[in-house]
Amino acid sequence: MSHNWTYFWGKVEGKEDFFHLAYFKNEGRKYAHFAFKGEFSEEEKGMTCLWQRSSFSVPQARLKVSKWGEKVIHFPYFDYYYYSFPFIKGYLYHQDKKYPIDFWLDHEIITKSPPKNWEWLGVRLKDEKALIVYSREKDSFAKIIHKSGAEGSKFDLSSNGLLMKDLGLEFEIQPIQPETIFHPTQGRPYSEQPIHLLYKGEMLGYGMRERTYLEE
Repeated sequence: MSHNWTYFWGKVEGKEDFFHLAYFKNEGRKYAHFAFKGEFSEEEKGMTCLWQRSSFSVPQARLKVSKWGEKVIHFPYFDYYYYSFPFIKGYLYHQDKKYPIDFWLDHEIITKSPPKNWEWLGVRLKDEKALIVYSREKDSFAKIIHKSGAEGSKFDLSSNGLLMKDLGLEFEIQPIQPETIFHPTQGRPYSEQPIHLLYKGEMLGYGMRERTYLEE
């Protein structure tokens, strides 16, 4: 079984206009969905994408990279390869308009059975830092990413908070938009939600949350 997941999220510079674009392939079957300003596209089955070094296109939109930033590899294994680019700058082209954006790319390739349940949180912090939390059945991690490396920690993740135990940091998760649940033809239902991350009442950054542990 081959599972290939490409996921972009971000927002327009200087605004709270969020977008995400997800593309999934599984043994020849593929789909994508796109959301911008809270409006979600229907699932595109059997669609075609164009994935080049600095551009990613689906029927609904195109992303153009002007600056990649650092690549962070989370799992480098032959049967599970997962990495992120948390600090991308570029442009979103949608409905004949061009938007300057800051965005994030996650790319996951699994040749073994994918997890049934998972939860993910990605946040762009101030001072060119990022925070990522990934919780699944066997492989879980939480870390703060910066230019000189990353700081990892054991963690507790709840619906409205994150505790990084080894670093002594407790964050509040504050929704920006309502949680939206997707029911793809391949894989489990899951949700996505833009959020703010706060520490002692101060807003530290913005991000996106995904999970299969749904509260419908």
